[in-house]
Amino acid sequence: AELENKAAKYELETAPERMQMKRDEAKIEKADLELRTKKQKLAREKFEADVGLDSEGAVVYIGNCPGCGKDLSSVKGFDEHKER
Repeated sequence: AELENKAAKYELETAPERMQMKRDEAKIEKADLELRTKKQKLAREKFEADVGLDSEGAVVYIGNCPGCGKDLSSVKGFDEHKER
């Protein structure tokens, strides 16, 4: 019984610290999620900046392959290039 009382007293004494830790963890998780969301948004914006749409709405890659420098201005050319 005495051990249970000590355990209960310890639980009560440390409750504020545990709650603060949980709040801090939640803040970290929220910040991490916001950072991932921003990174995804930036990646999407970069992709959209590197990509255009032709008159039929098909994706057309603009520019050259960063690896070999080949012009990727056609979908077919890019798809063939990806396979290599």
